Order: sequence, then structure tokens, then C-alpha cells
Amino acid sequence: MPRTLVYLTVSLFFVLTITVPVAGNAQGPAATARKTTSISGYQKTVDTYTKLLDRQIARLGKKHPQVARTYEKLGQAYYKLEQYNKALKAHKTALKIIKKIDKNSPRIGYLYNNLALVYIEKGRHLTALRYLKKALNFDRRKFGESHPHLGVIYNSYGLAYKRKGKTAEAKKFYRKSIKLLKAGKDTGSYASLSDSYYNLGVLYLEKGGYSRSIGYFKKALFLDIKNLGSFHVNVAEDYNNIGIAYRKKRNLAKARKYFNLAADTVYHLGGKSHPLYAKYVKNLNRVVDRQARHYLRKVRKHIVARIETGKTASGKEKVNCIVKINQDNKGMILKARVRCNPNYKTSRHAIARAIAKSSPLPLPRAAKIFNPNITLRVRMYK
Repeated sequence: MPRTLVYLTVSLFFVLTITVPVAGNAQGPAATARKTTSISGYQKTVDTYTKLLDRQIARLGKKHPQVARTYEKLGQAYYKLEQYNKALKAHKTALKIIKKIDKNSPRIGYLYNNLALVYIEKGRHLTALRYLKKALNFDRRKFGESHPHLGVIYNSYGLAYKRKGKTAEAKKFYRKSIKLLKAGKDTGSYASLSDSYYNLGVLYLEKGGYSRSIGYFKKALFLDIKNLGSFHVNVAEDYNNIGIAYRKKRNLAKARKYFNLAADTVYHLGGKSHPLYAKYVKNLNRVVDRQARHYLRKVRKHIVARIETGKTASGKEKVNCIVKINQDNKGMILKARVRCNPNYKTSRHAIARAIAKSSPLPLPRAAKIFNPNITLRVRMYK
């Protein structure tokens, strides 16, 4: 299915003041587990599982594996909604039921891990680490030392240590997680591997390792598209974080590309009303603004360098020139009109020639982003 890019129209009006002495030569500068799905979607999930739970308890009783599984899913939905006390209660109820049914159930390790994630969000890191230790010991006994299940737990260890500010420990556990999950061949392992790549990317991004963070985010992006499809909130968040890293590296063209992809992805999911759309558009507009200012600084420098002084009258009378630039839909300059007050023909024509020879805006479809009529105010003295 072809992708349609959403280009956002932004009206920009820049007034740049340049003081040029005409006489003489002109003289010319994110850290959490991913929770990006719509809140309304998770609220619907809670409502659905609550109704399902009532029916299951009435039909199967309170101590049934299906009831425990529903409690577990309900706890996950509450976690996404950031209702952590309800998430704890649901997960603990599921754990209690499963332990009574089968003390060796593989779900026990998952539930210990899920409880740890909730405690991490509540800021109770020591409690979270205790549950992670229980999960790790259980899964080691159940599956051995090299099972992908342990990779999921190591990822949670990384989150816990990162929240405690121990980034070296967090990095170590993220790497252990990636090593184990890469050996897994099932879809669940790939999904968890994506989260580990993402979390490691966040770690490097916050520490200024922008190139490394981009590498890990792109690995997460590849797996997310493979497992979830092109239009998913996790894919959008990958695009957004890649854009942030490129912006930090001052590569504004690539930053704009990825912010645009992030906005486009959530636009396909929920239009402009999607809860993440405004966030991604804001990031995109920041880059567009910086690109425009960078471009106009280049134009200003070009003007200053090319002004011809001509004969200079006595005194230093101010001359204000207004330069209006008309562009085509590719950002190429069609016309530069200059009006000066008082009428200062020599400099006026020099400015027009300088603008006409300036580089076009180095962006595709520039007119879709920029107001095609850009005005610069140039102040000179004669």
C-alpha cells in the first residue's frame, strides 16, 4: 500500500535586520517502557475485559485459568492507562489464582515481571527488583539460562536501573536482553527485542550518543514494521525518536523526514484527533522553523556580501529596504522585488541581484511548508 506523506502548511514571516555600512567594504550561527496506544483504546479494553470477567466468574468460578488470564490482561490495560494500583490488584489476583492451579505455570514468571513493571512506574524500584529476582529465578528453573523469557526480564531490569539513575547497569541488562532475544525465533521474541533496542536507543539519546541511538531506533523500527505493520503507534514513536536524534545532530533535513513520517503514521490511525498527532506536528514545525531561519541567514549573508556601495552621500541617513521573495512550488526563487525608502537605487538593485542568485530553499515541496512570499527587512546607511 503506497504511503501518502502529510505535509503541514506553516506560515512563516521573518523580519531580519541587517546593519550594513555602505561606505567601504561590507562585513559579513524519551526513558520509559513504550506505552503509545490511544488512551481511549485501552479504556475500551478495560470495559471489555471487565464485562468478560463477570461472565467468566459466573460460568467458570473464580479459580479458573481463563479467569486468571483475563485478570492479567485487565492488569496490562490498567498499566497502559497509568492506573497502577488497579493494575497491581489485577496482576496479584491473577498470580494468586495461577499459583493455586499450577505452581509451575510459565505465566508465573510473566506475572512477576509485570508486577515489577508496575512498581517501576510507581517509583518503588527496590520492590520492582525483588519481583524481577523472583521472575528470573523462576524462569531459570523452568526454562534454563538461555531462554528468550529471560531476555524479557533483563529488559525490565534495565528499565529499573535506568529509573534509579544507574545507566551503566541498565545498559548491561539491555545488552543481555538483546543477546537472548535475538536467539528467539518466535514473534513474541522479536516484539520484545524491539523494545530492548528501543530502550537502549533512549539511553544513548539521553546521554548524547546520537549516532548509536539512531542505529538502535532503526533496528526497533525494522522489527516493529515487520511485526506490527507500517501504521502502528510503536512505529510512529520509532520515527519520532529517530527524528529527535537527527535534530540533536543538527541534521535538520533527516529530522524533518522522520518527524513527518511519525505524524503521517498516526494521521492514518486517527487523523488529527489522534492523541500523538499534535506532539509529532510540534516536533516537525520546530525543525521547519529552524530550517527556514538557517536558509534566511544564508540569504542575508549572501546579500551583505554582494551589496555594491556606489557613491555615498554625506552623513549617515538610514535606508530601509523591503525584499519580497516569490518562490515556485520547488522552492526556487522566481522574483525578488525590492523597495527602499528613501529610494537608494544602487543598493536596491544589488540586493535584487543577490537574491536572484541565492541558492533555492534546499527542501522538497518547499511551497507546501513555507509561505511562498518571504519578506526580509534590510537596514543600511548612506
